[in-house]
Parts: sequence; structure tokens; C-alpha cells
Amino acid sequence: MIRPIRPTDLPFLITSGADLFPNQARTQARLGRGQEGLLLSAFAGAFAPFSGSRRTWVCTKGGHISALVSLQRRSGRSAWEVDAMLHNPDGCDDDCVDMIERAGFSAGQRGADKLFLRLADDSPSLETARAAGFCTYQRETLFRAGAAHPRGDSLPACNLRRRTKHDEFALFMLFNHSVPEAVRRAEGCTFDEWRATREQPSGDVTEYVLEREGNLIAWLRLVTHVGAQLSALIEPAHGDVASPLIDQALRRLSARGPVLSLVPESCPEFKAALLERDFEATGTLVSMVREVTARATRPSFVPAQA
Repeated sequence: MIRPIRPTDLPFLITSGADLFPNQARTQARLGRGQEGLLLSAFAGAFAPFSGSRRTWVCTKGGHISALVSLQRRSGRSAWEVDAMLHNPDGCDDDCVDMIERAGFSAGQRGADKLFLRLADDSPSLETARAAGFCTYQRETLFRAGAAHPRGDSLPACNLRRRTKHDEFALFMLFNHSVPEAVRRAEGCTFDEWRATREQPSGDVTEYVLEREGNLIAWLRLVTHVGAQLSALIEPAHGDVASPLIDQALRRLSARGPVLSLVPESCPEFKAALLERDFEATGTLVSMVREVTARATRPSFVPAQA
């Protein structure tokens, strides 16, 4: 039986949730954190007062939950992501496909136009994701360093400063200049779409922008929680700033424990700079997207045409 999660499911999630299949979905907010707290977040978010930012569906067999899919909103109401996908990964799981369809339709009723999913490139859930309508648009490498150290400290003829709200449109233009067409189509053909699809990290977030001759050429985000995360976007014509930008980041993240960085395949200079600073590639992830089923409108009568 496939249905939305219910308040009466809480005892099972507390006592037996660890017996469910491992979560296959990977979001930036949960990188390096495993499944700790995931099921309770999926439960609590579905019943939070006035909550419209999460949808959770389960599959039950023999009166017990056997699989679970949970979606959460990204930065805007039109973009959602799968952050929990716990199911039998052997072959194509029709029940999981059905849960994604139903949860996606429910999110569509809340304004969702696109649904995102990130999986390991060797995940057994890839077949199920494709059957549910997801298409791959980007590949990323996850890097990790237990004790990364900067190599230098200079940013030639550049100004690194805190990001402000006035930088928003310039960041959108940087995004357009820096990512492949497939990524632009998935994440930001328009300014409003780009704002809605941005992922929301978990932890203390600090963002910087880098300017050269008055133009914004790079963006840097540092997230500290359990360990730290480092993200960047660099205009291809200014790849020379990748190494000093990472050095600046590592100085700000000193004594923060392990550092993770998720790097798209379209950023070779950034990858090379991380490897020079003792980061190790720990896996490849694929980002996928699908359109949400069109929302039905309320029927109404219109005058007949002669």
C-alpha cells in the first residue's frame, strides 16, 4: 500500500527505522552526515504547523513501512528535491516510482515545476530514477580532506568581500557564464528560476564574492556544521583565481574538522587546486531533474464559439 506518511508511523520510525534500506538520495545539506535524523526530519517536516515545504510518502507491506520517499522545497516554491529515497534497490522498484509520482504531484499542488535528485553514479537506484522520469544533467565529484592546508594567500588584483543582497543579479550572470547549457536549462534559464533552484545548506553559512576590475568573477560559500563544506563558482576566463580562492577558504575554515567540496565536472581548475591541497576524490555523483506533472485546474464553463 502506498500512502502519505501518518502521525501513527512515528513509533515505527523511532524503533525500526534503522532497519529500512539505506538512503540513496544525496543533498548538499546532508553531505557527510549519513542518515542520522533523516527519517525524523521527513516525518516532522510533513506535520509541522502550516508546513508546505515537505511531502513524504511510504510503502507498507504486512502493516509495516518497507520504503519511503520524501521531498523538500529548495529556495523557492517551484523547485523541490528528493532528500530521502529508501527502497529496495534491486532492479527497478515500481513502488518507489509510484511514490515519487505521487509525492511529486502533491508538491506540484504546492507550486513545484521541477523535481531534483542526486545519486551516486554507481547507485542501484539509477534505474528506478530513470523509470520515474529523471534525466541526468550534471556530474560532480565529491572531495574530502581531513587536514587540508593552504599553499599561498594572494588573490592578484582582486577584491574578496562578503556577498550582499545587491549581488544577486550579478551572481545569476556569473552562473550563466560559468556552467554548461544543460545545467542552465535545468537550474536557471531565468533569474527567478535560478533563485528558486538553489540548494539550501545546513549549518552556518558565509558567502563571498570576488571582483576583478569591477566585475564579479567568482563566488565562494563556506558552511560549517559537522565539519565544513566549501563551494565555489568561477568564471572560466578567470580560472587562475581557483588556487588562491581555495587558500582563502581554508584559512577561514581552520580547525573546523574534515572539509568537503562538491565540484562539477565543468570546473577542472578547481579540481586540480583541491588535489594540490591534499583533498581526495571520494566518489562521483549525478544530478538529475524531471518536470513535475502539470497541475490540474478547476473546471469552468466558457461561452461556446459560433
